[in-house]
Amino acid sequence: MTWLADMAGRLGWRSPLRSTAMTVMSEGIRSAKRERGLVATSAAATLSANPSGVQDLWFARLYLLKPLVIVGLSAFWLLSGLIPLLALEKTSAHFLPFMPESAASALTLATCLVDVALGAAVLVRPLAKRALLGMLAVSLAYLTGGTLLESALWLDPLGPLVKVLPSIVLTLTALATLDER
Repeated sequence: MTWLADMAGRLGWRSPLRSTAMTVMSEGIRSAKRERGLVATSAAATLSANPSGVQDLWFARLYLLKPLVIVGLSAFWLLSGLIPLLALEKTSAHFLPFMPESAASALTLATCLVDVALGAAVLVRPLAKRALLGMLAVSLAYLTGGTLLESALWLDPLGPLVKVLPSIVLTLTALATLDER
């Protein structure tokens, strides 16, 4: 776990599970200033003196989900950009009723590259907020374009447009929990 946290640290994420933090924590708490009246108390005593409120519980639960949300969004966007590249002609065929084949291929390639770029950028902490905002903008563009050009996609059994809605909610959740201060 510390190896993963250290790798996340290289991308700018501040994880409390990095190897340095775990080493420090393993040494325990020491108080050298007893003469000033400071006494180290146990974790149980500290927690009972300061009970958790609802906001503390929300933060603790969401904080643990934050890496999963970011990695999940990254995987979703990376895969949605890479998989269509495996069959570019077949994927771009959806646009053929609306544009020439060369334009359809170019549009498909461009949207795949945008998806891959957003999926990679969200993993880098300094770029994460802009990537999440980009994900929202691109998702809304996909929903608008899909609805206007081929509204039957809403009824498709595989739900290509319906799947965008939970990804928008997950992106909003990531934006809401992104900043720690």
